[in-house]
Amino acid sequence: MENLKNLKQNELFARLIEYRIDFAYTRQVYFNAFLRVNKQNKKIESRHKLFGFLSILISIITLSALTFYLSQAIKSNNIIFIVSGLSIISLAISIYLFSIKGPVNSNLFLERAEAYLILHKKAKNFEAICQADSKITNEKVHEKLLYFENEQEKLIKLPLEIIEKDYALAKEQIRNRKNYGYDEVDENNT
Repeated sequence: MENLKNLKQNELFARLIEYRIDFAYTRQVYFNAFLRVNKQNKKIESRHKLFGFLSILISIITLSALTFYLSQAIKSNNIIFIVSGLSIISLAISIYLFSIKGPVNSNLFLERAEAYLILHKKAKNFEAICQADSKITNEKVHEKLLYFENEQEKLIKLPLEIIEKDYALAKEQIRNRKNYGYDEVDENNT
């Protein structure tokens, strides 16, 4: 069993640092995605309520006009055009409401971000152990790297939509060190 001799030249230790940096960056990406999706969900919900209200209002007006028309037995075609137009608008709004995608579960993004936060902390802790304990072997580091690889594979089995804005914001936040857990190595390697 070979001990870690020079940490800066050890490829396994370098890979451990890469994992830690990747976890820090990915964690921030998913936190940003959570905030973005949550904001989108609120917009969709408010639009859905507005169009639902409009649809109901138009339906009420249409039915009232139709009732009025039939009760008066007016021989004018204008009222039929108005009623038909309002009915078409009501139909279009209803179709639009059915076509709107339901809100994305933003909690999935938050859970993924929290999982990456835990992996980041574990990687950072193991990195500190390696620096403090000269008896850590390459085999131990290799085992830990396999553990991190397996954990990351479990996390990415359920794909979540991440957009370029999430990545750019995470990179900026790490560079500005606005969040806990970043250091110069993280900043320089994002």
